[in-house]
Amino acid sequence: MTLKPEQSSNLGVTGTGFAIGRFDLGNLNADIAIATGTNVVIMHGDGAGTFGGNGLKPMIATAAVDLVVEDFDSEGDDDLVMWTPTTVTMRRLNRALDPPVEAEQPLTGPFTNVTRVFQEQLDGNLRPDVIVYDTAAGSRVYTSNLGVPGTFSRDNNLVGTGADELLVVRQIDGLQRADAVFVNGTMVNLSLHTSSFSNPVNIANGANSKGIAFGKFDGDALPDLVVSTSMGLVLFRQMTPGMFTMHGMISPVQSATPMLVGDANDDGRDDIITPTAAILQCAPAVAGGAGVFTQVEPLSAGGPAKLVDVNGDTKPDLVRIDGTNIKVRLR
Repeated sequence: MTLKPEQSSNLGVTGTGFAIGRFDLGNLNADIAIATGTNVVIMHGDGAGTFGGNGLKPMIATAAVDLVVEDFDSEGDDDLVMWTPTTVTMRRLNRALDPPVEAEQPLTGPFTNVTRVFQEQLDGNLRPDVIVYDTAAGSRVYTSNLGVPGTFSRDNNLVGTGADELLVVRQIDGLQRADAVFVNGTMVNLSLHTSSFSNPVNIANGANSKGIAFGKFDGDALPDLVVSTSMGLVLFRQMTPGMFTMHGMISPVQSATPMLVGDANDDGRDDIITPTAAILQCAPAVAGGAGVFTQVEPLSAGGPAKLVDVNGDTKPDLVRIDGTNIKVRLR
C-alpha cells in the first residue's frame, strides 16, 4: 500500500520546529504552532489537513526554535513549552486571550545549549513533566507542580552527560515508566526508569548519526530498535526487556536525524519515516523473525516532521515543515 498524496499550506516564514494542538476558541480542529526562532506562529486547521485558510496567524512573542504541547496544568488545554539554546519557557493556554497564552513562566536554568525537550510522565504522578537536554551538561528532569499550575521543579541529578545526546523518551522495557535513549558517538545507550533514571548502558553499536527509532518490528509486544549505520538501517530486536540483539540490515536507507515510526499507510504495521523516504513494513513478521521492509516511498527532503492526527480520525498523519510550507499526508 502506498502513501496518500501530500497537501501543502503556505506558512510565509521558515519554521524551525512545530507542534500540533488545539488553540482555537471557535472549534476543536487540530492547529499548528510553528517556532521561527524569534517567535511562535499559530495557524488554525480546517480538520482536513490544511492550515491557515481563515487568514488568522496569532503570534506568540516568545523566542523559540522548537516547542512541545501538552496539558501541563491539568486543566484540559494544550499548553506550550518553548525553547532556545539558553531559555526554556512555559506558556499556559488561555483561548480568551489574543494571542491565546498567558504570561511566560521560565524554567529554572542555567541553560547553555538546549537542543531538545521532551514531555512525558516522569515522576509517577500521572501528569506531564519535561526532560531537557543541554549539550553543556546533560539531561535534566523538570516535574510539573500541580499546586502551582505551569511551574516545574528542577531535579538535582543529571541523566547522562552532555556527550550522551538524548534522542528518545518513551516506554521501552514494558515496565510502565518512560525510559531515555541516547547516542554517544557510535553507541546507543539506554537509561531505564524505575523510581529514577539508571546510568545509561550500551544496547547497540554502529550508529553513524542521530538516526534511531523504536517500533513494533517483530512478532512480540516489546518495541525494537532501528539504528542508522554506514551500511543502512540495522534492526536490533528486544526479546528480553531492556536487552537488544542485532537482527541485521533491513534497508540501505540512512537517516541523519531521529526517525519517526507509525502506521503511515493504514495497513496496521509500523513503518519508518526518514527525512527522505518512508520505509514501509510491507509484510508482517513471520514466527521468530522480523517484518519485511522492502517498499520504499521517496519523500522530498524537508525539515522537522511528526506523525500526529490532524483530521480527527485518531490515525497518525505525516506532517512536515518544508521550507515555508506545511506538508501533510493524511493516513
